[in-house]
Amino acid sequence: DDKTKEVNPFHDLLRQIAGENGKTHTEKLPNGAKLATVIPEGLGDSQSVLEVKVLVVKRGIRTVIDRLSINLKKGHLYILEAPNGWGKSSLLDVIAGIHPLESGKIILKGKELNTIPTHERIKIGLAYLRSQQSVFSSLSVKEQRKLSNANIPLFDNSLNGKSKGSYLSGGEKQKLLIEMLPEADVCLLDEPMIGLDKGSIEKLVELIKQMIEKGKTLLITVPEYKE
Repeated sequence: DDKTKEVNPFHDLLRQIAGENGKTHTEKLPNGAKLATVIPEGLGDSQSVLEVKVLVVKRGIRTVIDRLSINLKKGHLYILEAPNGWGKSSLLDVIAGIHPLESGKIILKGKELNTIPTHERIKIGLAYLRSQQSVFSSLSVKEQRKLSNANIPLFDNSLNGKSKGSYLSGGEKQKLLIEMLPEADVCLLDEPMIGLDKGSIEKLVELIKQMIEKGKTLLITVPEYKE
């Protein structure tokens, strides 16, 4: 299906990262979700870096995640594909400390995170790109890059450094947020291709490949695709 290939480039990304001798497998999760795991070529069994244990998350009175357990390992790529409303963003918000958990445990590099605030989780080695996150409206692109120590523009200077955040399009904001991601051992990317053109998607895919080659662990959420 040409349309599916166009909007879901992660299928090719899985094969590229796995290589000829790498491994991929897909685990079914509750309520129609799937977690694809890629173990790159030449990488054997590695240590756990992020564990989610029997996690329960609520939004108001509704339970959006019920006793979910996943174990992410160093140097692996994970792609969580699930229907809208499944709780993908809620899961990442809880891991990052933005939304409280009802019960369960989150462990990053051997340290339990349940009571640790977001900024401390970043120091331990966590980065998070939220879906449709905003930028600082009153600061220029150059000023926001400076704040985040983003010295190398990923998107070939396609962003005007003098432009204020309030004047950026949705796609431009997404590019800037991607460039501003901090160096981290574990990266959470919530539907990162929203608003990006084909060329920018290719650059993002290349960045993801480079991060995996450096031994980083990535958990990426994507919408459910109908084959």
